[in-house]
Amino acid sequence: LDCEAFYRAVGRQRRELWRNGVCLPEGVQLDERCCFGDASAATKCSRMSNYLVFQVRRALREVDELYPTRDPEWVAWQTARRALAIEQGASTPEAVDDYTSLHWAAMYIDDSMAASADDLLFEEGGNPLLGADGTQRRRAMVHFEAARRVLERYGWRSSPSKEQPPDVAIESLGVELELEEGRMRLGSGKRGRYATAARAAAAARTLPSADFSELLGQLQFASSCVPMGSQHMHSLWRLSRAEFRLGDGRVTVSYTHLRAHET
Repeated sequence: LDCEAFYRAVGRQRRELWRNGVCLPEGVQLDERCCFGDASAATKCSRMSNYLVFQVRRALREVDELYPTRDPEWVAWQTARRALAIEQGASTPEAVDDYTSLHWAAMYIDDSMAASADDLLFEEGGNPLLGADGTQRRRAMVHFEAARRVLERYGWRSSPSKEQPPDVAIESLGVELELEEGRMRLGSGKRGRYATAARAAAAARTLPSADFSELLGQLQFASSCVPMGSQHMHSLWRLSRAEFRLGDGRVTVSYTHLRAHET
């Protein structure tokens, strides 16, 4: 789910309005709403999205309490997870529930993502839970609809063009997740942009320190999709922080240029 105009729907508190003042030739402009691109707005909106996650998890938990799983594989999984929770010292019902939950949800600013069991649902008496089209409902789609209702209750509309209904393969925050293949990889758009930037940097004799740090940020994100990928970033970050070597604000990135310095 992706909230439309997330920032613009979040107002500022009075004590935060000073952050929204803009000096213009004709005077001062004050926008009482959060503005996209404002670093402080990300902090403010994160507080709101954290609250939305709390409410979404509550809604998903209500679904699971109303329709406990009857699927033998999920029942066996919950039994094993409950035993593991007790073995590892979970001492409260809430802590045990964290081990046996059939859902997970998170949100980064306006982009939300969730995972869910996808078993068939049954009413309390044992009859299949049927939808309007007469087919039996599945947990993942009921969770999806419950999460969307939470967003709407607090004033947001999920963008239909960006919604991704329950599936075994989705893309979130530029990362493709494929459950059946057990694979996580950078989305095609980011792969192309990051590769172009990396090739351009490698072909340059030197690179401004700010551009080098920006490139490292992109590669650090990409490294999360590669086993042990972050290990390859340590030396590059050390280089970017070596201020005593960067007196002119530039970083030497070309191997050819490095050899030229040696000779």
